[in-house]
Order: sequence, then structure tokens, then C-alpha cells
Amino acid sequence: MAANLHIYDKNIRYILVTSAWLGVWLVSLSFISSGQVITHLSLGALLICCAGVSYKESFCFSLMIVKINPLLLCVFYYGVVFSKPIITAIFAIVSALITAYMAYKKLRMPLHYDLGDRSKYQH
Repeated sequence: MAANLHIYDKNIRYILVTSAWLGVWLVSLSFISSGQVITHLSLGALLICCAGVSYKESFCFSLMIVKINPLLLCVFYYGVVFSKPIITAIFAIVSALITAYMAYKKLRMPLHYDLGDRSKYQH
């Protein structure tokens, strides 16, 4: 998801891609260590990328409901870190439904709408 982001601003693209790679690296590190802190940090880094992509896609589709997905992911992360299973489950389900709706809308969109104005990209 982070490897092919169509974001005009290279600084924001760098933050999202770096958080995704950091999350992947921390996940692999958590397999060889038994620390829960590393696991929580890896989830946090991956959620930063997911929240950023969700917020970016809210502009592409003009879907106001998708703009709340980053907030839902923050509350989900809180529930995971502080062991609140009911909060975690509720916010995970709601966020997953919103993400599925966004994916459905994205699959129906022609590719040339997704890329936007290529002259505005910062390389």
C-alpha cells in the first residue's frame, strides 16, 4: 500500500512510506524478541501509514466518512495498548467496514482518475 502512494507532497509521502517500512521492520524484530513494547510500536507505525492513506483517499473520493477513519484507528490503538478488548473490537470493526467501503469505491474508479495531475508530483 505504501510503495505506490500517489501523494503530491514528497514530505508526506516520505512519512507514510517510512512509517510502513519501520512497522514492517519492527514486526520482524518482534518475532525474535518477546517484548510487547516492540509489538505495540510496530502496530503504531503501521497504523500511521493506514491512517495517512485513509485520509488521503478521503480527498480522492470526497467521502466525509473516510476522514474519521484515522480517529477510529487511534482509538483502536489505544484499546490494544491498554488492553480494552471491547473498545478494540468495536473500533476495529467500524474501521474495517469504512476501509472496505473505500476499497469498493476505489475498485470502481477508472485508473486515470486515481493518478491525478502528474505535473504536480514532487520527485
